[in-house]
Amino acid sequence: MKNKKFVALILAAILALFAVPSVAMETAGRLVRVLVEPTLVFDSVYAFRDGISWVQRDGKVGFVNQHGEIIIPLEFDLASVFFHEGLAFVAHGHWQTGFTYRFIDKSGNFVFGDMQFSSAEHFRNGFARVAVAVDLV
Repeated sequence: MKNKKFVALILAAILALFAVPSVAMETAGRLVRVLVEPTLVFDSVYAFRDGISWVQRDGKVGFVNQHGEIIIPLEFDLASVFFHEGLAFVAHGHWQTGFTYRFIDKSGNFVFGDMQFSSAEHFRNGFARVAVAVDLV
């Protein structure tokens, strides 16, 4: 019975060790694991594609790289989850009042100048479906 408790304790310790974020460092030819507190915490995270991941915190959306560095600030209300043909749509606004869409590249730069759209979809074969709101007076 003592052996089972000992094995259970060792397994629990191993699981706890792998559940805590860590950084591997090499000292004197030996690999040492150092426990660290997470510095970036998000409300939602999506899978990586081409080294970039969509993230959300406090209702704002942005993108991080595989090193956990924010490469496109969390300043948008809406954004496509993946980049398609090197571009992603991003938007400011609200579901009730509507969004204003623009396109960004993987560096976060806006493309197509100051053009804004009332809706936008992903790029496919060099084209993206967009709509432009027109005030009829």
